[in-house]
Amino acid sequence: MPARSRRRLLGLLGSLTLTACAPLARRPAPAAVPAPEGQWQGRFSLRVERLASAEIQNGRTDSAQGNFALSSRGGQVVLDLASPLGQTLARIESDLRGAALVLADGRRIEAADAQSLLEQLLGWRLPVDRLPAALAALAGEDDALLRAARVAAVLGADWSARIEALDEGRQRLGLQWDGWSQGVSKLALTLIIDPPPRVSTDLRR
Repeated sequence: MPARSRRRLLGLLGSLTLTACAPLARRPAPAAVPAPEGQWQGRFSLRVERLASAEIQNGRTDSAQGNFALSSRGGQVVLDLASPLGQTLARIESDLRGAALVLADGRRIEAADAQSLLEQLLGWRLPVDRLPAALAALAGEDDALLRAARVAAVLGADWSARIEALDEGRQRLGLQWDGWSQGVSKLALTLIIDPPPRVSTDLRR
C-alpha cells in the first residue's frame, strides 16, 4: 500500500497520540438495539465532509477505504478495519460495559459506547453497536427500498440507506448521515458485503 494512502487512512482515524491519555467526557449513551449474532465482511469506503471553520477556510473532505470484518457474539460487537492490502488499522469493541478503540500499535481508548467514542475522538458518529442489526435487516426477499428503510430505522435519526445487488451474491449498502457534530456535516459510508460462506453438507470424502 502506498505510504500516502496509508497516511490518509490513518489520518482519518484521527490523531490519537494525545487523546489516548485524556479521559473522554461522559454523555448519555444511545438507546440500545439488540445485536443479532452473526459475521459480515467485505470492503468499505468512507467520506467525511467538514464545514468551513477558523482552521479550515473552505471546508474539507476526508476519504478512506479498506476492508472490514464485523462480528456479533455473546453480546459483544467487534469491528476490525484493515487497509486494502490487509494491514490491520484498528479494532472497535463494544458491549454492555462500554466500548474501546484499539489501534494497531496497541493504544487503547475507552468510552461509554462506540458512537460517543468515535464522535468525541474523530468528530463523526458511527453506531457500531447497531451495525449487526442493520446488516441483518438486509436479509429478505422484499423490495430493496423497504429493506433500506429498515436499515436506516435501525441506525437512527439523520441516517439514510440505499441497497444495490451486485454479482456473486454481494450487496452494496450505501449509508449517509446528514446530522452535524463538531463541524462534520455529512458522512457517507459504503459497504460492499460479501455473501456468507457456503457450508457444504456433502460428507463424502
